[in-house]
Amino acid sequence: MPTPTYIALATITLNADASQVVFSSIPNTYRDLVIQGFGPTANNPNAKIYFNNDETDSNYRSITMYVEDSTRGSTANNDSRCITLGTTNFSFMINVADYSATDKRKQVLSRSSSASKMIRAFSVNWANTNAITTIKIKVDSPWFFSSGTTLSIYGIVS
Repeated sequence: MPTPTYIALATITLNADASQVVFSSIPNTYRDLVIQGFGPTANNPNAKIYFNNDETDSNYRSITMYVEDSTRGSTANNDSRCITLGTTNFSFMINVADYSATDKRKQVLSRSSSASKMIRAFSVNWANTNAITTIKIKVDSPWFFSSGTTLSIYGIVS
């Protein structure tokens, strides 16, 4: 099996607070995508991710596992409108398998952590067969991504 190669598609480092970041015109020439984010302050809870501006349909199904100090648990959601990272002072990595395929739903694996010692792992299914061309990452008002937050997207070649 060949070693995967990460090709940087875009990196955004915010020089001012912002409520959302959008990666658009994502080329369909790679097998998978990786999205990474790192935030410097605790003012960005519950970052939400949407594919192809799909914010209104209930197309995201997820399983979440988490641990924070001595609390741990899991949840399942069959009717969600986004992928929710649920982090503050965040660090996350998301893998999107076969993002450009048009014959299958998209499978997403996500890991995130926060300054509060929380770690989460998500498995998400986006119930759509369209190729992913736009990824929006946002937070609801009054929250924001702090200046200095860095978000990157990579195409994976194998």
